[in-house]
Amino acid sequence: MSKTELAILGLLSERPMHGYEIKQTIKDRWMDMWANIGLPSIYKTLSRLSKNNSVIENKEKIGKTPERNVYSISDSGKECLVKLVLKGLQSTKPHELPFWLAFAFLENAGNNTLLQALENRRTYLENSRRNLSEKREQIKDRIPYQWLTLMENGLDIMQLETTKIEKIIDHYRVKSSVHT
Repeated sequence: MSKTELAILGLLSERPMHGYEIKQTIKDRWMDMWANIGLPSIYKTLSRLSKNNSVIENKEKIGKTPERNVYSISDSGKECLVKLVLKGLQSTKPHELPFWLAFAFLENAGNNTLLQALENRRTYLENSRRNLSEKREQIKDRIPYQWLTLMENGLDIMQLETTKIEKIIDHYRVKSSVHT
């Protein structure tokens, strides 16, 4: 399953959009925190979906701006979207989290470097959690239940990871003080 296909078809099921608008919607909904979908991938996937008739491509010109492609989902795209949703909901693939893969080998980093990296990660999570919480409060009455749930899940995961990282930092601070 392509997460990019799922995201694009899902967003186009809401309304027609051009490529950059898809990217902006992903950003506005904080999907980029967990979906990691870049603009080149969006355009490549739109081209593929257009070739297999899952999306319909129309030209649009507004005022003096250059002509752009606006995409809408086709009937076969809607069928594909349902298959992708069901496949994704049944997925047993674990999360791909580069931070935790690196964590598995952290003993290779010097203690001070390690502590700084962990503190940076904690700060990033705290800032992201605060920003997402503020965004959720601003839009909670205007978004569908599933998007609110995704935001709340993101907040929960960031809080859990922050708590875990604080324990790890404490562990390595104690370890550092024992060796000095």
